[in-house]
Parts: sequence; structure tokens; C-alpha cells
Amino acid sequence: MVFQIPAIISFSGKGVRIEEFELNVNVKFLLLYGGTYTIFLRVHRRTWEPTTYRVTRKLPFIPTEEDIDALIAGCGRKTADLLQLLKETGMRIGEVLRLRWTDVDLERGMIILNEPEKRGNPLVFKISQKLAKMLGALPMEKRVFGGIR
Repeated sequence: MVFQIPAIISFSGKGVRIEEFELNVNVKFLLLYGGTYTIFLRVHRRTWEPTTYRVTRKLPFIPTEEDIDALIAGCGRKTADLLQLLKETGMRIGEVLRLRWTDVDLERGMIILNEPEKRGNPLVFKISQKLAKMLGALPMEKRVFGGIR
């Protein structure tokens, strides 16, 4: 769609010079700013027919536990450890990447989340022996997943 839209080209002591210019308008832009655009056209004594749009709502894809386990099994060691931790605890990725070894107790199978995102409260997670063994095989750096960027 191409619209002829008046534009203010210059200001001077004698007034304002207005010229027409063409504008290719994206349909998404029209849908988002249709009300503002309609008001703009009314001011300039123009009209338009807004495009109708209907949203088709679908349920999101939720993988089965077998799908997640297959994904974890197909990854490298460090990525598999990260994905297993995400699966078991439901932590956000930013929380996992900030996790320190002082927050992990492999003997008792617990992880303490002292730095939650989105102003959450500190939490304690119980982890499986499988995850504890996976995390125990990682190098003891300052952060559990310090090398991932």
C-alpha cells in the first residue's frame, strides 16, 4: 500500500511549507497504530479503510519428558548438566548461570538459589542423585556454569 501523506518540510518567518510524499506502510504498523493513523488522516481531511485481522490462537507445544530426556542425552556434558538442572528445578537460565558452587550442596542433594530473578524470594531445591553426580563431575570454578556465555 502506498499513501500520499503531507509532511512539514520547512519552517520560515513567513509560514510553513507543506509537501506531499509517498510512504510505503507495513500492514503490521497499520494494525498497531491504526487509531493514531486514523486521527492523523482526519486532521488532514483524508480517510482510509483499516485492514481487518483475526488472531488464530493455538496451544503451545509442550514436549514430553521423554523428548526432554532425549534432548539432554544428545547434548555435550556441560550443556546436558545445564538442561538437567533446568528440568529438575524450573530455574530461569539467568539464575542458573549466576549459580555459585557455594550455593550447591551435593552431599545433601540441595541447591540454594540466593539470587533469584524478578525480585523473587530465595529458594531451596532438592535435586536427584543423577544431577548431583553430573554436577560433581564439573570443574570447580567460581560459578557452576561459568564458562557458558
